[in-house]
Amino acid sequence: MTLMLHDNVAVLQLDNGKANAMNPELLQALEAGLDAFDSGPGHALVLTGYDRFFSAGLDLITVSTLDRAAMGSFMAHFERLMTRVFHCPRPVVAAVNGHAVAGGCILAAQADWRVLARGKVNYGTNETQLGVGLPPAALEPFRNGFHPAAVIRGLLLGELFQPEQALELGLVHEPEKET
Repeated sequence: MTLMLHDNVAVLQLDNGKANAMNPELLQALEAGLDAFDSGPGHALVLTGYDRFFSAGLDLITVSTLDRAAMGSFMAHFERLMTRVFHCPRPVVAAVNGHAVAGGCILAAQADWRVLARGKVNYGTNETQLGVGLPPAALEPFRNGFHPAAVIRGLLLGELFQPEQALELGLVHEPEKET
């Protein structure tokens, strides 16, 4: 996790290997990055990933080894961080540079503005297709401004979208600018 400051804009880059899959270490690093942003001079925050990955969601291999108490603690930590991003008093932009699936899409959805990379990028919450319930933090941004079609197709049906589809449904605000 790297926090950089560019002209009063803080950029928090997730860089946890394994497609930025969310495990306890990534959540701790994200929390530390948010703490640094909160105490720093940045007027806005940009969340981004590395290479072709914003985040592939929960690290199912690691998380599946947690006992019941550890899993409860992990999910509570996930909820707190998602809620913290959603309620951040300063603007938050998700610069979704690559795949954002499941928990990665949930993290991006917490942002005030979402920019999605062009190309073959998967974006969406496929938990229902896997038989996994969605945490309450996933629902908050969808209840507050997403088109009903995005809620049905994204949350209830668990579809994954390409950038053009995500833009049409209002899941993202704009595509990455062409250079």
